[in-house]
Amino acid sequence: MYRLLIVDDEPIIVDNLYGLFRNTAHLDLEVYRAYKVTKALELLESTRIDLLLSDIRMPGMTGIELYKQALIRWPRCRVVFLTGYNDFTYAQQAIRTGGVVDYLLKNKDDDMIVRSVEKALVEIGMQRQAENHLRKATMKLQVAEPVLRQQFFLAFLHGDGPAADELAKHFERLEISLASDIPVYMMLGRIDEGACELSAADRQLMLYAVQNIVAEYMSPSAAFISVELEGGNVIWFIQPKELETGVSPEQAAREEKAADAASLNRADSDIIWRNLISRIYTIAEAAQETSRSLLKLSLSFAMSDGPCLWKGAGAKAANLKLLLGRGFGFDRELLLKEGHMAERDGGDSESGLQTAYDSRNLNKQLNMLESYLESGQKESFLQLYYELTQAAGAPKPSDLTEIYYTLSIFFAAKLNRFGLFYEFAMRMDAGKLARYDRHRSWAEAVGYFARVAELLFEFKENNQQEPAQKLIAFINQYIQNHLEEELSLTRLASLVNHSPTYLSRLYKRTTGTMLFDFIIEQRMKKAKHLLSDTTMKIHEIASAIGYEAAPYFTRYFKKMFQVTPQQFRDAAYQHVRGEQ
Repeated sequence: MYRLLIVDDEPIIVDNLYGLFRNTAHLDLEVYRAYKVTKALELLESTRIDLLLSDIRMPGMTGIELYKQALIRWPRCRVVFLTGYNDFTYAQQAIRTGGVVDYLLKNKDDDMIVRSVEKALVEIGMQRQAENHLRKATMKLQVAEPVLRQQFFLAFLHGDGPAADELAKHFERLEISLASDIPVYMMLGRIDEGACELSAADRQLMLYAVQNIVAEYMSPSAAFISVELEGGNVIWFIQPKELETGVSPEQAAREEKAADAASLNRADSDIIWRNLISRIYTIAEAAQETSRSLLKLSLSFAMSDGPCLWKGAGAKAANLKLLLGRGFGFDRELLLKEGHMAERDGGDSESGLQTAYDSRNLNKQLNMLESYLESGQKESFLQLYYELTQAAGAPKPSDLTEIYYTLSIFFAAKLNRFGLFYEFAMRMDAGKLARYDRHRSWAEAVGYFARVAELLFEFKENNQQEPAQKLIAFINQYIQNHLEEELSLTRLASLVNHSPTYLSRLYKRTTGTMLFDFIIEQRMKKAKHLLSDTTMKIHEIASAIGYEAAPYFTRYFKKMFQVTPQQFRDAAYQHVRGEQ
């Protein structure tokens, strides 16, 4: 969508050009007009203008001076000058101003003026594209480091990270302020509620806010890094500052820290870890209270029972996911620790907390399932799902337990995100979602999750079609009821709280027709009715269907029906007389 401002001290010229470009749909223009330079300057103050179509000689200020004022406010603005004087001196001066696309005499026909504007819009589009490429490159540079760190940790948790002796090099290169040569403590967090009301952008913002809240409480006593996982959870890798040996990327500082750590005996190290773990529990409580108060969100956390070596971080993260997922969708503001859950479950080795199953491959398959669900590929989703669950028929019971609760977390997260828990509970036994022992067999559990998947795909199919169709129906009805009014794309988009570009694309994608073409079709349909069944004058009919001037109405009518409005009326009158 581009914005065109037409400026001339001759109103008839301005009005003719305004009508011409308002009805030139393929240019996708939002058109403004001004009969005086002062009005043009007011518009330039309040509205971004991409292209100025201006007379050169005007009272109070020349077109060249006006364009210079436009450049001060909108440096990317381009101009096409119109003049009634074939004066080469003016043309030279205009071209030296820069940004001038063309210099035309006013007696040129409409097609030549349209071609000049098309040329200007191509230049503007190319400039925007170049600026977008530059902006994207700059943004990539700004976000590269955090993204690389996140990708590193995600790969590391899935078992695709570097060997233990290479870990320190990767930490240094990515400026990760943790030590690779001492254990790490891990905590997993999630947003319990609000996911169904939040857009993807708002949810991302909330996750960022939660990480900031935890960082504020944790920074004084620990070195840490937080990473967003698949499904919207956040995991924290934490070490005591007293033991950390890799804070500084400079070798000297790291060696100094290492020497300090080496001077601590084993007893001191154990005390430091116990104190940190105790503080982390209170930090999680404080983060819950702050999020509830400031963000109106409830959080749940799962904490490991103690520090682990870096090589065991992937298995530890899988355990925390299972731990946090046991009550997903039904409990809020949980504070769970591995040992506590094991005690609550009676120390059952099949609880899913201690397994030997290859969770790395399972996570990859879940990522593919999520991709199929998001893209609406139901057949591919179910095929992979049955491959995953049928292949799981051979492992020992504890492995099946891990697979079950991993799938439980996956489906519960999707139900929560789509706001389908109530619908789900009405159709199925919701209590079985988090209880493997409620199923009589593995086959029954597989069928249960398959029905949950059917519900998710049903929701996606309905919600992809209905909102768009309702929006289009509303727009069509509004157009039919307001044909005499301005029906610009900007006006229509404001009615449905969308951008003009988005509405134009949605309409085309949903109906197969351009929105502008539908408006013209409805106006011409009403025009035929008024010409045939009323005695209204041509200029009255033009006004009744939204045309400011009868000549523009006549031009479009003839273009569509190959006859003028008067010829159509005469033919209709003769037809009626013949029937009588």
